Amino acid sequence: RSATYNAVTGTITYGNWESADKELAKVDTPTLTGYVADKASVEKVETNADSTGLDQKVVYTKLGSWVPKVPGVETPTPLPYPNNPTDPTKPGDPTDPNTPNVPVIPYVPGYTPKIGETPLQPKVPNDPTQGYIPPAVPTEPGKDTPIEYVADPQKAVVKVFNTTTGTEVEIPAEKVSIDNGTTDSAIPTDSVTAKIADLEKRGYIVENKDLLKDQKFDNEKDPTDGDPTQVFKLLVKERTVEVTEPKNPNDPVDPDKPEGPKWPTTGLAKSDLEKEVTRTITYVKKETADGPEIADAKPTVTQTAHFKRSATYNAVTGTITYGNW
Repeated sequence: RSATYNAVTGTITYGNWESADKELAKVDTPTLTGYVADKASVEKVETNADSTGLDQKVVYTKLGSWVPKVPGVETPTPLPYPNNPTDPTKPGDPTDPNTPNVPVIPYVPGYTPKIGETPLQPKVPNDPTQGYIPPAVPTEPGKDTPIEYVADPQKAVVKVFNTTTGTEVEIPAEKVSIDNGTTDSAIPTDSVTAKIADLEKRGYIVENKDLLKDQKFDNEKDPTDGDPTQVFKLLVKERTVEVTEPKNPNDPVDPDKPEGPKWPTTGLAKSDLEKEVTRTITYVKKETADGPEIADAKPTVTQTAHFKRSATYNAVTGTITYGNW
């Protein structure tokens, strides 16, 4: 405004207020990385010389993070939510290709990241090794989203090999499948322990009973067909027993293990292992060349040869192999 000054009286007379910029322009809220604003802009306003209460405050609130709880990592590394590229009041959509700085949820072999029961989707379809797309940002963008890693199902198989001949020969019918495992968990031994007991009962000698001791499931993905990635060998051989004395049928081969193999019903009796050969010498006389033989000219002599042989009994097959007399 202008003013008129009376130099005699000292009176000042003011004119009207005038302004070339009385309209304050709209101000868009700038993006602050890692934060969301409470308003997208401060709107324009027309002022006058008496205008008051024009000040505005824009409050930024820190964005939360995805928190991947990677197995074996004590302190997780937060991955902050991205900013929306066009709206400073909102977080970015991790599935929108226009959203900048979207982090990748890390891949951990043998584990699947999940939100509740829902697994995350691989960034590259069918190739989780490239990491995962983050889940949606929560409605309260300042709240963190923990991501749990759930151990994947794992399998193992124990194959039985007969080493009796010096060569490992698989016995397919004796295979033990363990299908209820998870990554890095201990491989259960109950089914294999039961199999070992059964094999010993049937006459096998188990050479490596502790093959699963301290073993854990691996973190490799098992194929859909064929054997899993973990295959163990249980080595057995047929028990053979040298027999030098007759055996009672159905008695246990090992008296300390009455539940084990039994002696056969035939083949190891006394008559199978012991034998006598006899020769009898009789003495007769004749009074004349053409006369009859008269017995007991001298006492009869009987000679006996005693023979024994051993046998080898295969407690698995029931085969008996005899030695020489």
